[in-house]
Amino acid sequence: MRIVYLITRMDSIGGAQIHVRDLALWLRENGHDPIVVTGACGPVCKTLLDAGVQVVETRHLVRPIQPLKDIRALRAVMSILGECAPALVSCHSSKAGILGRIAARIMEIPVIFTAHGWAFTEGVPELQRLAYRTIERLCAPLSDHIVTVCRYDRQLAVAARIASPNRITTIHNGMPLLPPVHRTARKPGASMPTRIGMVARFDSQKDHETLLCALARLRDKVWRLQLIGGGDTSKVARMAADLDLLDRIEFVGESSNVPNLLADLDIFCLISRWEGFPRSILEAMRAALPVIASDVAGVRESVEDSLTGYVVPVGDDRLLAKSLGELIDLPGLRIAMGNRGRNRFENRFTLEHMLRPTLSLYQAVVASAASQPALSADQGVFRSLLRLRGVRR
Repeated sequence: MRIVYLITRMDSIGGAQIHVRDLALWLRENGHDPIVVTGACGPVCKTLLDAGVQVVETRHLVRPIQPLKDIRALRAVMSILGECAPALVSCHSSKAGILGRIAARIMEIPVIFTAHGWAFTEGVPELQRLAYRTIERLCAPLSDHIVTVCRYDRQLAVAARIASPNRITTIHNGMPLLPPVHRTARKPGASMPTRIGMVARFDSQKDHETLLCALARLRDKVWRLQLIGGGDTSKVARMAADLDLLDRIEFVGESSNVPNLLADLDIFCLISRWEGFPRSILEAMRAALPVIASDVAGVRESVEDSLTGYVVPVGDDRLLAKSLGELIDLPGLRIAMGNRGRNRFENRFTLEHMLRPTLSLYQAVVASAASQPALSADQGVFRSLLRLRGVRR
């Protein structure tokens, strides 16, 4: 089966990019023909190209709303679809999800949209939530099916009347299975502090500030913090300096070697204002780390509170400090929680748990579309509205 993956950007390392990479590589290995179309390439694209996956870059596809570029991007995507003639289009990220669904509908190609966390979820600024909820309601009818990466997001979409329940399927994110990390319980000392880490981009979604406030309450304990992720670190660095914590924090930057970094940690944190179903938590569980995460979206679908880690309210630095302090003081508890997390990962969240249901859904959508008549009326409306003449299937 030939499948076109459309994603706005592939020049950063994030959940949607890794999701597309893993699916494309697996499909290629299993005799299918994936093609990745994106507005910007990066290291992830090189991995795909090295494995023989075709990658097409179209420079008009950008994140910001830019009407002229967006029209050009739509025409470019339609042209690419006309040349590729895929059996299915799989759209990822907001802009690609909008343009890709319009293009596929015009071209009468079955299309799926995967929501890697809705932009109208709890915690997102209210005006942004309203705008994106409206956009998704308008675009949802263009999709043959919608995939959410956690049950929370499926329930959110149904409650927001994005689409009927039978048109939305949850398929949890999955990660490749790696050998287990063997850990030993040890008390922190001056030469061996408890190593805490967070993998998250520095932006408004991630709440590094609450993590720093919690750690400021634990000055008397022996710990070090690694912050792994790209973006502008200046605001967080200034806050760390104001709290007199800067000498205990390492800003690692974006890394393509996260598994090795996690292997050297004792505790993993993901402190956020909103999420979908974070892949970084699955990486930490795979590395047998106890996880402390904010209680947002689908986090409780991966982290079992008080069993594999702790789930704390958004912005609650007191409870976060209590949870961190407990794990710093009790190395045996860290090991027990980490081992339970690893077992949960193996039983629910390996790549195999994601890949086969995804392929089954692709096949069902293609078969269903083939059995139904083309919606020529809709096609005509779109052609008239967009005046996209000369684009051939």
